[in-house]
Amino acid sequence: MRRPTHIVSLAILTLLLFSALIPAQPVAAAGATLELTKRALTPTVNSGDVAVFALDYRCASITEDCRNVVVSDLIASEFSGASGNVQLIGTIHTQNESYDQATRTATWTFVDPLPAGSTGTLELRVRFRPEPHPTAPWAATAPR
Repeated sequence: MRRPTHIVSLAILTLLLFSALIPAQPVAAAGATLELTKRALTPTVNSGDVAVFALDYRCASITEDCRNVVVSDLIASEFSGASGNVQLIGTIHTQNESYDQATRTATWTFVDPLPAGSTGTLELRVRFRPEPHPTAPWAATAPR
C-alpha cells in the first residue's frame, strides 16, 4: 500500500504564500510522523550578510518508516533570491538538495523510506539583500 507524500513547508517571514501546502507541523502518515523545527542560527543579520537557518527533523516512530519525505522552504523577499546566494546543506538522509530561483523555493528530498527514529539537521544559508543605506540590523527569526 502506498503512503501519502509528506510535503512540509516552511516560510521565512511569510507563511501565507504556502497556505495551500501542508503546514510546517508534524505530518501524520499511517503510523509515522515527520517532526520539523526551524530555528535561526544567526540571530541578527546585517545588510549583505548571510543568515543561517537550521531545520531539525525526526521521523517520530519506532516501528514505521516515513515515506516520500520532501521538505521545502520559501526564501522571503528580504533575502537575495539569486542561486549564488542560497546554499542548502543536507544530511546522510537526504538524496537531493535543490533551489528553484524562479519560485524562490529550497527543497530537500529524503531517502525513501526514511528509517523510523531518524534525526538530523538540514541547513539553509541565504544572503540578506544589500541595501544602500541600512538603518538597522535585521533580526533573523524562524516562523513557527
